[in-house]
Amino acid sequence: MTPLRQGIKGLALSARPSAGASVNAAAGMERDRFVAFAFAGGDMLVETGDDGCISFAAGAFRAHYGAPAESFLGQPLARLVQPEARGRLAQALAVLHTRGRLLPISLPLAGSGGELLLSGLAMPANEGKRFYLSFGPLPPEAVQARSVSGAEAFMRTAETRLRAAREEGNAPPVLNLVELKGDPSQVKPELNRALGDALLREAGNAITGEITAGRYGLLHHAGSSPDLAAIVRRVEETLARGGMGASLAAQEMPLSSTGLTGSQAVRALRHALTFYSREGTGGLVPAGLAGGLDGFMDKLSNRTESFRQAVAERRFGLAFQPICYMRDRKVHHYEALIRPEGINGAKPESPQDFVLFAETMGLTEELDLAVAHQTIEALQHSAEGVRIACNVSGLSLESESFRRQLLRMIETTPAARRLLVEVTETAEIENEEEAVSTAVALRALGVPICLDDFGAGAAAFRYLRTLPTDFVKIDGLYIRNAVANERDRNMLAAMVDLARAVGAKTIAEHVEAEVDVSILRALGIDMGQGWFFGRPSPLPSSMVITRRNRRV
Repeated sequence: MTPLRQGIKGLALSARPSAGASVNAAAGMERDRFVAFAFAGGDMLVETGDDGCISFAAGAFRAHYGAPAESFLGQPLARLVQPEARGRLAQALAVLHTRGRLLPISLPLAGSGGELLLSGLAMPANEGKRFYLSFGPLPPEAVQARSVSGAEAFMRTAETRLRAAREEGNAPPVLNLVELKGDPSQVKPELNRALGDALLREAGNAITGEITAGRYGLLHHAGSSPDLAAIVRRVEETLARGGMGASLAAQEMPLSSTGLTGSQAVRALRHALTFYSREGTGGLVPAGLAGGLDGFMDKLSNRTESFRQAVAERRFGLAFQPICYMRDRKVHHYEALIRPEGINGAKPESPQDFVLFAETMGLTEELDLAVAHQTIEALQHSAEGVRIACNVSGLSLESESFRRQLLRMIETTPAARRLLVEVTETAEIENEEEAVSTAVALRALGVPICLDDFGAGAAAFRYLRTLPTDFVKIDGLYIRNAVANERDRNMLAAMVDLARAVGAKTIAEHVEAEVDVSILRALGIDMGQGWFFGRPSPLPSSMVITRRNRRV
């Protein structure tokens, strides 16, 4: 008997009650009929309330989780899906609450690791709403084999699993790193693809991610102890049989972090993976990573003073990328993007490394104030009507000192009223009350708030619900998935509806081609940012005040 049939075994399915049946029996039959209809399209049925806890569960729970449905009563709904999917689940429930109905979206399950389609209906209750959810199988044409994830997706998965493990008091996930020996820039594409395919086959249920060409990460569930040497040996043999003899290096990156908070550990992990993409496994021990994330943070602290000096001396420039309306391609505003300069003749850091270091070491206030100051200077020298957005970390937004200094800048510079603030989600906000105070104060001065990378983390819906928001910039991974795969467009359309429900306009990242514009506009996206509209560069000369166009 299949798990689905086990889930509905014993239900009374009569078409109508027999003569003389009691009213209660008739009502029971009607209930069973509706349950049977629901099971016709789903493996599992779940009911929750506004608190997000499961109040009814039925179906193939044992097949997916190894435990009966009743054992999940009172548990958070989020426990049913993989940690990295909890953000999408939270956004789906927000849409369900707003629209009353959720079109099917795919989510990876915890436990079995399978993937099901989630759909739902919201109904009013005495207090709040009740949510009726159905988890159903993917259609055959949508079932895809596991594939190697990209660097950004892999990093987010690793961060989310580490955060979930710490919050739930579990052991951290196991992270293994495998690379082709030698210069990654010289790795031939066919060898890189073969390595990724072989790792995918040999690493079992691990999430496999390409950090950069020739350098991969394998993320295993907490408690698993993979034989890394055996994996490497089998992969080398596979490559050799395909005529691609290659030598691999491998090392585990411990994710222990006894001296760090959860948020610090997550930021340190992202920084460490970025470091690995540049230095490879040979750089892990010198960087302190043999001692876990604590050791890595100790090594990073040696750079703190030089970083502070670089920020104080403004050893960075700004490039400006246009954000344009989808309907007519006209510029709405520009985003200021940091471009670090080299120190003492050294090669400049990447913008990502520069910002990551600030967030990891708690230096975002100094950096964000410096960038805001530079952006306001650009506004002073720009033509009337030009608006520029600067990025502000969630860590800065929740600081009373940062709020006081930023507001003073804006109040004393008329051109600063053309500023926009993009709140980045790479560092999660912990003090929401202070963050809301900063956002409210900025909007009172006419400075709009934009949520950057919306959907990148589980906190996105919480921020949208808590912070006064004028614009929502949807994370590029959602945009790329929706453009490439029609199955992923339901989620993007739901995110657009969610933004509209709070009165915010939507911006799509990574818009690269005309076809992207057509698809995204049809889904209701208001604006776009990407190489299709323009690359980061100095402000166009027509936007800069010169002697010729300066008013007398």
